Amino acid sequence: ARETANWFSDEFRRAMLPLYSVQQGVLHSGYFDSLPEKIGRFPNLLIPGTEETDFTVRNVTGICDDRDMINKFRSIVRPINQDNDLDGIVVGYRLFPNNVACLTEPHAQESSDGFNADDFPQGEALLSSDNAFGLDTGSSAFPLWKMITTDLFINRQFNIFGPFNMPPMSELICGHLAIWKDVDSTDVVQDTLNVHGTEVAGAWGFIVNFLDWTKMKDKSDIYKRFADCHLEFDLTRVSGSTVGLDSATLAKSENADMLTDENSI
Repeated sequence: ARETANWFSDEFRRAMLPLYSVQQGVLHSGYFDSLPEKIGRFPNLLIPGTEETDFTVRNVTGICDDRDMINKFRSIVRPINQDNDLDGIVVGYRLFPNNVACLTEPHAQESSDGFNADDFPQGEALLSSDNAFGLDTGSSAFPLWKMITTDLFINRQFNIFGPFNMPPMSELICGHLAIWKDVDSTDVVQDTLNVHGTEVAGAWGFIVNFLDWTKMKDKSDIYKRFADCHLEFDLTRVSGSTVGLDSATLAKSENADMLTDENSI
């Protein structure tokens, strides 16, 4: 059990570490410096009727679907993902300048080296490129977006959400990492971002990765490991479910319901 737990810990850390590399690539490449200004502060580019809803959306057409921007984002995330040899466990990345869903790899239906578009939410899926395009997570009323952006910019901590169902993945986990910029004291308004009513200095936005939890479990052989030892198991997250939308159970054996305090360790 300890060996399996250590494997998951190491593999999960390995899957999340590339987020930090992507964060630095976004920050220091200079490619995306103009995006926050083009998107602007809320309610700039707001699509009428979406304000104060669970899915507040900005019209970022012409900004976030720019082919040059798409290719530059791909040029950063693709080699980072390949260099970390993640065996298809991380199926995509998304960039949120000003906390607005903007660039995604894989983009739409386009597969690229290291990313298979068929593995990523498509079509009507909530987090597909088309559906999430322009989503303003810093202004939407949906509790999940408020929880994530509050964690990132108010509590200043890494955020992980999942697992949850998002076709074609039966179990998806998302890691969220804030991106910060240097503050220019001569332009305080330009250098602050409103996060659900709180002005946060130096906040640029954030980066997300999408992890196929089922693939990671399959790679671990967790079910076989415990079955070979004639043991049942129930792997849960200590913190429990997040805003009631994801599962506290990460994995469990077929007869895990038989486990009690008396027969378990």
